[in-house]
Amino acid sequence: ASKELFKKKPMTWQIFDIRDLDVRGDKAIHDLTGQLLESPIVFFSGHDYAPDPDGTEAALLKDYLDGGGFLFVETCCDAKNHLDFHKSFRKLMSKLYPDGGLKPLEADHPLYKASGRASDAAVFPLEGIEKNGKTIVVYSPHTVAAYWEINDTKSDRGRAAFDLADNVIAYATGLKPPRHKLESAEP
Repeated sequence: ASKELFKKKPMTWQIFDIRDLDVRGDKAIHDLTGQLLESPIVFFSGHDYAPDPDGTEAALLKDYLDGGGFLFVETCCDAKNHLDFHKSFRKLMSKLYPDGGLKPLEADHPLYKASGRASDAAVFPLEGIEKNGKTIVVYSPHTVAAYWEINDTKSDRGRAAFDLADNVIAYATGLKPPRHKLESAEP
C-alpha cells in the first residue's frame, strides 16, 4: 500500500486486543474507540470465532464503525472449512445492523476499482454492509490474507489478492494518506 497507493509514505499497523483490557461502561468503550479510530481499517480473520453480539467487543466494533471506521473480515483458510466463524460473523453483523445485513457486492461496486486497477469480483466475491451511502463492512468468505502473508505476487490468484488489498485500502481511506502515528482521532 505504501508503494502502490501513497508514494512510499511509511505506513504502520498495530495489534489491538480488547481481551487484555478492562473495559466497562459506555464511556470506556467510547474512549477506546478513539484509540481504534487511529486505524482507518480494522482487519480480522477467523477460524471459528467472531465477537459475541452482546459483548464488549461488539459494542466497541459498532462504536468504531459508527465513528467512521472501516472493517475488512475474512474467513481464514476458506469458508467451507470454518462454517462456525462464517455463521457467527453473520450473526454479529445482523445484530449490529439489523436493517442492513451483509449483501453481495456487485461486480461494479466502487471498491473493486478504487485504486485505479480493477479487481475481478469473480476471483474474490465480497459481501458488505452499507451505511449512509458508503460500504463500511466488507466480508470475504474466502481467504485473501494468506496470499499477502506468503507474498504471492506471481500466481494469478496471488496478484488478484494484492490488487484487492490495494482497492480495499484505497476505498476505505479515499486515498487520503495515513495520519501521523502520534495524531489522534476522535470518535
